[in-house]
Amino acid sequence: MNRIFLIRHGETEQNKQNIIQGRMDNPLNETGKLQARDVASWFQKNQISFDVIYSSPLIRALETATILKDGIHHSQAIHLHEGIIERNFGDYDGKPIQPDYFDHVIQETIHGMEKHHVLEDRVLKTLDDIAMKHPHQTIAIVCHSHVIKALFVRIKEGFTYRSYLKNASIHEIWYDPFTKRFELAQFNIDPAK
Repeated sequence: MNRIFLIRHGETEQNKQNIIQGRMDNPLNETGKLQARDVASWFQKNQISFDVIYSSPLIRALETATILKDGIHHSQAIHLHEGIIERNFGDYDGKPIQPDYFDHVIQETIHGMEKHHVLEDRVLKTLDDIAMKHPHQTIAIVCHSHVIKALFVRIKEGFTYRSYLKNASIHEIWYDPFTKRFELAQFNIDPAK
């Protein structure tokens, strides 16, 4: 079994302004950096260390992963992986969230948006590949809201793309390489609490 922690990146100015980021490459704001430090403190407090840390290549995720790495004194380099990059929101990238945004996401009516099945297949294949590369290890994966949602839509009953994930939230899953099944252990942990 693998113990995998999915961590959403800390806050950016675009998060604060309710702007859809998608593939935009925005840095953390000061709140986001504090949130990332809270993530590191939570893992220290719970005496959880990692064999390996992966990050999306987008700067908001990599900055979060770097603060986590430094905070827990992890000695190895962070592995960047394109498979955990945020969803492409097509024409909505860079636009403010409107009241009908979630309806358009659910109905897949946004021009150029990565389709649900494509996103979900990408995320599950990437997580499977990472787990198989590091059997029986504890893995941190710093990524994005829709990357985490793509997994949970498949494994958590009642979960949808409307479901809310906090910035810097922590989610623990277990992965069985024999059955290739993911099991949710802890969900939407706020490391500041």
